[in-house]
Amino acid sequence: MGRLLGLALAVTALAWGVPVRAQSSTGDKAAAEALFDEAKRLLDAEDYAQACAKLEESQGIDPGIGTMLYLGECYERLGRTASAWAIFREAASAAEAAGQGERAAAGKRRAAALEGKLTKLKLVVAPENDIEGFELVRGADAVHKALWGVPVPVDPGEHVVEAKAPGRKPWKGRVEAVGEAAVATLEVPPLQAAEGSRAGPAPAPTPGAATSERAEPPAGEAGVQSSAADVAPTGQRLWGWVLGGVGVAGLTAGAFLGLDAASTDERADGFCLDGRCERQGADLNEEARDTAVLANIAYVAGGLALGAGVFLLVTAPSEEQPRQAWRIVPSLGPKSAGASVSGAF
Repeated sequence: MGRLLGLALAVTALAWGVPVRAQSSTGDKAAAEALFDEAKRLLDAEDYAQACAKLEESQGIDPGIGTMLYLGECYERLGRTASAWAIFREAASAAEAAGQGERAAAGKRRAAALEGKLTKLKLVVAPENDIEGFELVRGADAVHKALWGVPVPVDPGEHVVEAKAPGRKPWKGRVEAVGEAAVATLEVPPLQAAEGSRAGPAPAPTPGAATSERAEPPAGEAGVQSSAADVAPTGQRLWGWVLGGVGVAGLTAGAFLGLDAASTDERADGFCLDGRCERQGADLNEEARDTAVLANIAYVAGGLALGAGVFLLVTAPSEEQPRQAWRIVPSLGPKSAGASVSGAF
């Protein structure tokens, strides 16, 4: 029984981890391509601000590793070195996960070239501000406590930093971060008590003291408790149903991905002539191959999970019958495939 469940859990993990690529409509892909082409034209015209904006929109509509690399190039030309460094690293990670070695190497190479040129900002927060409810924001980004006093790569230019806390006057500061490999420092002073407030240092928690709250049922309503006597044995039969549901979900995902791969391959033919393909055609061919690989993985994992589920059900002891009704519903989402199980545990 232990070996059977071990095998079942391994197959379940494999099937549940099959990613399903988010699908974009034909109209969305066409819009993303139009924005990408316009961004390339603007890059050639050295209108980097508009080019970066178009690439950001294209990436938002139909994400792609190639678009990310172009966006990193655009950020670098615009002087946004930290943004370029971050997107090159992100593109390298995505390409590595997708098995695109050349693009992964290109992203790593471009990020490494910027490493020594990054401008950094260090925010030194007064210890008195380490109180409950204190918030520190740079631009639109929250600065977590772990980053206090840590030089963080930022795009060169002026940065606005704001701090606030309950019962305290808000504070705003500005700092100019410029220069390659330069580190700008901004000190965040202790926040002053707001008018009419008696805010003081946050009281230290009593060592070893711990409190917990437990919601009690409203008057007139009986609380629901569970005990071993209320729960029927689950065991091998339950695992069989779970694996069966996962298997159906895996096969469904495989079919869905297979159809998508075939459709993408057909669209790629429109950008290819006599064995030579435009950028769009090459990208679509690569996308079709990646999707086909995922489809095969989903088919294999789904088949294994379904087979394991049937085996567990067939070999389960006949006296092991759950007293509660179980329901297994295969689910297929934009980024995952699996099955939901409802019932009593």
